[in-house]
Formats: sequence, C-alpha cells, structure tokens
Amino acid sequence: MIGKGFRQDNTWLAIDPIVGCGLDCQYCFLQAYGKAKTKGKVIMLPKETLERLVTFRTYRKDSVLMLGSETDIFMNRFNSQFFAELLRLFEYERIGNPIAVVTKCHIPDEFIQMAQDFKHTTILFYLSYSGLPKEIEPNVNIEKLKNNFRRLHDAGLNAIHYWRPLLPQNSSLEIMETVFRDVYRYAKCSVISGLRTNSRLREFYWFWPELKKVDIAFHKVSYIWTQIVIESIEIIKSKYPNYPIYHVNSCAVAYTLGKPEFNCFYDTELCKDNSCPSSQRGICQVDSVTRWFPTEEQIRLAMRSLSIDGNFIADDKEKTIVVDGVVEHGDLVY
Repeated sequence: MIGKGFRQDNTWLAIDPIVGCGLDCQYCFLQAYGKAKTKGKVIMLPKETLERLVTFRTYRKDSVLMLGSETDIFMNRFNSQFFAELLRLFEYERIGNPIAVVTKCHIPDEFIQMAQDFKHTTILFYLSYSGLPKEIEPNVNIEKLKNNFRRLHDAGLNAIHYWRPLLPQNSSLEIMETVFRDVYRYAKCSVISGLRTNSRLREFYWFWPELKKVDIAFHKVSYIWTQIVIESIEIIKSKYPNYPIYHVNSCAVAYTLGKPEFNCFYDTELCKDNSCPSSQRGICQVDSVTRWFPTEEQIRLAMRSLSIDGNFIADDKEKTIVVDGVVEHGDLVY
C-alpha cells in the first residue's frame, strides 16, 4: 500500500509526505496505483512528518531513513524546496539518523550546498541510473542524472550508484560496461537490482512480455533478473575487483557509513557474492562476534510495543528468534 506516510522496509524506514511522481517510469510500482504520472500530493507537512516519525512504532535513533520513496524529491522545484525544509528541521532538531534519498533528476546546487553545511545530518544520495531507453524512462534527463555523480563527488558528498532495474533492455555486457564507466570514478559503490515485482504490476510489464506468460507467484518473489545480467556483472566485477558492488542496500549503507552491516547478511551467500573491500568485511566480522543478543525480557517488550501476540524461541548461539504468531514484514525487520 502507498499513501500511509511511513513504511518499514528491509533497509530503511521510508518517509513519504508526498505521494506521486511525474517521471512515468514504466517499471515503477506507482504505476499499479495510478500515481506514476502525477505532480505529487502532500499528505503531511514537514513539522507533522517529524512529529509522527519519532513516535512511529519501528523508529529507532539508529534507523536509516528513506525520504520520498513514493515520489522523486527533485522532480520539480516544489518537491526540492519541500524536502529541503524537512531536512533543515531534521538538522535543527539534531535527529541524527542517516538519511537516504533516491533520484533520477538533477540535484539543485543549493541542495548540495545545504547538505555540505549540515553538521548533524548525513545524506546518502542514491542515483538511479542503469542505461534504460527513453520509452521505459520517458522523462529522465540522462545527461543531468550522470552529471550528479561528478557534482556530488566534487562536493565531498555520498553518491551511491543505484543500478536498477536491470531488464532485458539494459542487461547486455556492452550497456552495463557503459553505465559502469560513467559512474565508477565518482560513486562510493553500486547496488544492483532486478525488477521489483508484485501481482498488481504484472499487467504493466509490456517491456518484458515473457513475464505475462510464465507461472510465477509474484507476491513471493522480490526481484526478477535475466540470466545475462548475472553473467555480465560477474565480468565487470572481475575487471574492477577493487570497486564495491553490492546486492543489498544495507551492505551499501554500512560501507558508505563505515559501520557494520545491520541486517545480518554477513557471511551469507549474498554477502559472499558482493564485491566488498576486506576492510569492510573485517568490520562486519568483528560485529558478528561481538554483537549482543537481546534478553527474553527485551524480546517480550519489543513484541508488546508492536502488538505482536504469540510465543517465541530465542537461540543465542544461532542468533535467531522464532516467533509463533502473525508478524507484518516491517515489524519483523524491527
């Protein structure tokens, strides 16, 4: 669902005071809600957004926050000014949470200057660039998007290359190497991702007609990839072994912030597939050994705060908590 204001995702707590985007990207999940060709609707003003955030059930002082996942915060002047005002509130109140923003648009000079001036607010700029043709991203100015990488790098700010979605149209080695050469000198790292799926989006996949024919339970699959993209990315990783390329956002966020990965991906198959510096793996390895495990009372308190009924089994050795009950995805992440 969209338009709720807040949503706990795997990596971050999404904050959406504006709903709707005018970029009309054909793969966007907003297509299924009729919100991919709109100027955006304000559902919370900045002050209310901050007030509701700090009392939201999965908010923590160390939560990574995502601003504007149901719009593009730079798609027009109104959005840019609105989110700048919200970020200035974060800075004034010294909220301190790291903040991610995703964009395909030109970032205004004054916004970059503001981010440079912040003392208590760290912004991670996710630049979504994957080499897709105009018919799939009809309103994206690719040259301005690519120029963001250099501008953020020169300003000393964190640019993360969001290499998504990878579709049949942009999965060839030739296209992927072109994209990579455009960004790797300026980005901190890349995060690769396939096509985000759910059952509501199937009818919109005109650009990948095979997906309309196959028997896939889309609600059970997070992302879909082509085989060729897996082969292409392995070749790129072998050519540039010192450049970080991640499969999950929590790894990219942790690397950029110089902190341990916080979703327990360390030493999993996804972790091993990452191109990750040995220094970052060392940080995660130490954390995996020293990370504290909650007591049973702390687990009960967390479940009560989320109104989760049921019993649980906690295993300190395996670092697992098994809950017998109905748990929403966001609550599980928390």
